[in-house]
Amino acid sequence: LEALRLSTGARAIESSPTDLGVGPILIESRWDQGRPMRVHYRDSALTPHVSIADLLRDPSVAKSLAGKVVFVGVTALSLSSDRLFTPLSTERPLPGVEFHAQAFETMASGEFLYDAPLALPLLLSLLGTAAIAILFCLSPPRWTYPASAVVVALLHLTPSLAFRESIILPASAPVAAAWIAFLGAFSYRFFVVRRRLEVSEQTSDRYQRAFRFVAHRSEERRVGKECRSRWSP
Repeated sequence: LEALRLSTGARAIESSPTDLGVGPILIESRWDQGRPMRVHYRDSALTPHVSIADLLRDPSVAKSLAGKVVFVGVTALSLSSDRLFTPLSTERPLPGVEFHAQAFETMASGEFLYDAPLALPLLLSLLGTAAIAILFCLSPPRWTYPASAVVVALLHLTPSLAFRESIILPASAPVAAAWIAFLGAFSYRFFVVRRRLEVSEQTSDRYQRAFRFVAHRSEERRVGKECRSRWSP
């Protein structure tokens, strides 16, 4: 925050219960929650890297740092315990000084990450469940499963699409609701509807056999009557 104040030329850091103000930059961060802020990690935020050894060997390297905010710290993994894995970590955790640099870039650029409203995951869960239920009830059987799979896939992709708009959307509730709705509808169709269809087919088959039997007996009686009337004296 102090580096941000100096870089923006702000006279002071303004604090309120819900946010922090540094010059023209407003940071939403609640005091009663411990002043949290999501860091928007970016690969381009930490360039260039300059080591102290390079500066001692060639002081002209410092020209590349002119006009920039510089964070100085130890980056060797064996020399400090403030190492954590982040979305940028591949084979090694991120040093603490780089956390500060990433947090500064998030504030300086104004590209903050915001939590989605609490009602949004619930709304997506209801919409996904309703869509799958409608598909199983109204769509032709050959389209039911592909269309339901598309709904489930879209709910899996929704958090990623929301993140592109700087919104953090919990994925567990919509995805779980979609899978439960899909598996529930599939189970109902397989075990209940299919059983009813089998019972209906068996009843229809018995009816057809009885009808054929009755028709056959009636035909036998008719033929018998014709024979008797033809050969009677």
